[in-house]
Amino acid sequence: MSEGGLIAAASARRSGYKPSAMPVASSSNAYTHPDGMTLVQCGLCGRCERFVGEANAEASPKGPHCPMLLAEANLEIRLGAHVTGIDYDRRAKRVIGVRYVDRESGAGYLQPADIVILTAVSLTSTRFLLL
Repeated sequence: MSEGGLIAAASARRSGYKPSAMPVASSSNAYTHPDGMTLVQCGLCGRCERFVGEANAEASPKGPHCPMLLAEANLEIRLGAHVTGIDYDRRAKRVIGVRYVDRESGAGYLQPADIVILTAVSLTSTRFLLL
């Protein structure tokens, strides 16, 4: 941990908090979102900092939402796809697809989609939205 991180951790402990090594999107209380998935309260175990959390408390698309999404018949996961952009219809004010390059073949594609879920963490997702 950096010197700044050590100082911040000590300050958090003095204030009665349990610091994490890095920011996480975890639920402070049990929560059921509109799709019916329930997240439990975070136990501050720290596992989700580097792995998918097993406690089902992580409010991140990489973990607890996967079983729900995999149950959908029209879901397709494409490994080796490097997203290069998101196509947006300005008149309809909605996303209409994703542009990506297949890393194996090098071919570029446009995948039309009714729903696009950005799971590229905060900075990369924001970059895609600003392109």
